[in-house]
Formats: sequence, structure tokens, C-alpha cells
Amino acid sequence: MTLSCYGFDFANTIHIWSNTIDYCRIGIHAENISDIKIGLDPNGIVKFNTINYFLGLTPTSGIYYEGIWLQSCNRAAIINTTILNNAIATGTNMFKGVDVENSTNCQINCNNITNIPYSMNFLGYCAGTLLRRNVMTEYDVAINTMGATLPFQGAEISPGVWKSLDNEWYDLGTSNRIGTLSQQINWYYKSPGVQFQPFPNQGNITPQSTGSGNPQCGDLLSPPRDERFGAIVGDSLDFDEYVEENTYTAKADAYQAIKNDSTLLVQGDLNDVAFQEFFSEMSQTNIGGFAEVEELIADSVFVSQAGLLNTSIVDTNSIEFYRKTVNDIYINGPAAGISLTAADSLTLQMIANLQWTLAGNAIYSAANMIGLEIHPAYIPLRKKNIKEDEQENIKTKVAGISVYPNPASEKLIVKGLTNQNTSIIIHNSANENVLELEITKYEHVIDVSNYTDGIYYLFVKNKKINYFQTKFSIIK
Repeated sequence: MTLSCYGFDFANTIHIWSNTIDYCRIGIHAENISDIKIGLDPNGIVKFNTINYFLGLTPTSGIYYEGIWLQSCNRAAIINTTILNNAIATGTNMFKGVDVENSTNCQINCNNITNIPYSMNFLGYCAGTLLRRNVMTEYDVAINTMGATLPFQGAEISPGVWKSLDNEWYDLGTSNRIGTLSQQINWYYKSPGVQFQPFPNQGNITPQSTGSGNPQCGDLLSPPRDERFGAIVGDSLDFDEYVEENTYTAKADAYQAIKNDSTLLVQGDLNDVAFQEFFSEMSQTNIGGFAEVEELIADSVFVSQAGLLNTSIVDTNSIEFYRKTVNDIYINGPAAGISLTAADSLTLQMIANLQWTLAGNAIYSAANMIGLEIHPAYIPLRKKNIKEDEQENIKTKVAGISVYPNPASEKLIVKGLTNQNTSIIIHNSANENVLELEITKYEHVIDVSNYTDGIYYLFVKNKKINYFQTKFSIIK
């Protein structure tokens, strides 16, 4: 069962319930379907889905098997689904019970997943996603994480008072219950009972023994506003890698969440002003502009206005560049009832296969238009942990470096290089290394005449740390 659309992040609820799916490769696949509810009927009543695999001990290698697979499905719910293989399968990372990619504020409740190597898998920006009363039995890693951002796993019943969400693990004691998370989080569990304990795990988990929060299967409550968005709104959230792209993604997610739920602006505390100022500021940026384009695209009456607004946006990073490109193809193609050209299809295929940190959720929109199944690569997404003196040193070095002209066509000049143990690295938009060299001069000229048109990333680093990065374009 596959459901896919171009991608509109506002309420468009689809319910899937009371299904039994046997002998499948992918049970339920949703792409760009916000608010999808799997295991809830339209009246909000919890109802079972069952997905049965018969792959034995060793599933065929090189093939992806996914029980429930969400790609860019914000505010999705997966509830009361049983996903079962007929034997304890191990040794493959391509067989997953629940797989969630770049989907925020999801609720994963009361599922039973048995004999599958990865009971659950999370990739990318999954902020706000909570797991309640899931039972995972026999696995390699019960909750695997691939560069994933997840919140504290618990219920804050009053300020500073947290309770367990009562997930359960059953294994032989040698499998990891949780993989390596991208940042340190608290995981609240009830005791006694070894089945409730979130260890062994692969790191960045701080287990916190507490009482049960008595979570309900139909509970769709999100983490508190300030916990989820406070660091973003306060501009204190930072990342160790892909700083520009990940910060942009976090801000865009916060803006869209507030746009969808205006109660986040007024909750009767001192932080209301900060949230209101953030929302007002973002509405005047490209983040607000693209959100408006998405709204206009969703209504066929306003497609032409969407095209004019999309064209007027001047992209400032690679995520915006690819979003604008994909929007343009959609607005002037499928949205207008016109078939894709061969050139459009090739462009969409290229974008769909990019890393999500470079192209954002445009990869899923591109894949939708050409009917392509994509499995984005793992990208680290870690918060910075740099000492203050190192940060100051980095700022000093960055302030002295300039890269020009931008865009370039023949030559690119890097000026202000002061460390003799310094290297320059250039990646293309597919994150392929196209240049790496050591330099010993204050100024270096790079021949880019053979580079194809597009966006490139330049990094300057010494032996210890990447201390400068920027983006430039090649236009000929």
C-alpha cells in the first residue's frame, strides 16, 4: 500500500485501519502525507493493522523490506499495528518494522514488532516524535537511529516532573535496545522490570528511572512547546556538521508548526513574545515564502500565483535552491496538466538521489513526481560540543577568510589562509569530493573552469577541526 503526493505540510488526514497485509516487501508506504493516521479510524477509535512477513532467518540480501515506511510525513501516527516475521531474522540493515524518515512530531504508540532486525528505524530530522507502549521482541537493534534528532522520551506531567512512556523490549540480552542518537537525551522508564530498561544501548542515552505516565494508545499529544522549539526560537540550537542546512531545517520546521497551530504563539507565559517575534521574522524570510508557495500550490486556482512567488524567491542555500527548482518543475508541469520533459525527469532524478541535508524534503517531492523509490543515505546530525576558547579561535579565523567571485566561472580565489597545516576541500551538490589539497600560502587560486554549473561547498580545515565552510556557485 503506497500513498504519495507532491508535499503539502498542513492537515490532510488519511486514516488506515483494520487491514491484514501478507507476503509484502513494503506493507504501508507514505510519502509527503502529513497527518496520516495508521491504526485510527476517522472517529479516533484505535483499530488494529497486521503486517505478516514470511522471510525466515535470512531475508534475501540487497532488498529493502519495510513494514510501515514514512517519508516526510509530519504529525503522522502509527498505532496498534502488529508487524511479524515468521522467524528471528538477523544480519541485515534493510529489514525494518517501522521506518520514519525526516518526519516531525510523530506518535508511535502500542505497536508489536517481532523477529525483525530493526524493530524501528529513524533517519534525519524527527523532532517531537514520541514512542509509547511499543513492544519489541527479538532484533539486532530495536530502535535504530541514522543521524536522527529525537526529543526526550517521557511525559512531562508538570514542570520538571517526567514519567515513563512504558516501551518494552524482549531479547536474549545481547542485542542493543537503542542505537546511537545524534545528541544526548533522557529516556524515562518505569521500574521494576528489566523489559522496561533502555539498555544496552549504543550511547547518548541517559536512563531515568521513574513511575509510569500511564500513556494511552490514542494519545497524540506532542512534547511541550518550549521543550521542542525553545532552543530554535532562542537561537541557541547548534549542530556539529552541516550547520547551515540543519539550522535552516529546524527553523523551517518550527515556523511551519506554528503556522499550523497558532496556539503555540499564546500559551500565557513569558516566552510568548519570543515565539511571536520568531514567527513574524520567519514570515518575512524565504522560509515564510516557500510555506506560502506550498499553500498556493495546493489549490489549483492559485497555481499561477504560486509560480510568480516561487520565481521571485532568491535562494540563499542549497535546500532553497533545490526546493525552488522542484517547485518550478511541478508548477509548470504536473500542476498545469503538462507532462514532464525528459530534461525535467533527469533533473528530478538527480535531486531525488541527493542527501537530504543538501536538498531537504525536496528529495521526496522529486521522487514523487517520477515515481522513484529512494533510500536517503545516513548523515550525522550532532549538536556542537566545542569549547568556548575553540569557538572564539574559529570565529577569528573565519573573519579573515574570503572566497570570491561568487558565482564563479573560471577561477575561485580563497584569501586569508594563515595556517601552514591547512587543507582546502570542495564537495559538489551530491557531496562528492571534487578537490582536496594542502596549501601554504595566504592566498590560493583554484581553477574551476572544468566544473559543471551548480552549487559547491568549500571547507578549510587544519589537522584538528573544520574551521571554515561556505557555499559558492558555478555559472558559465
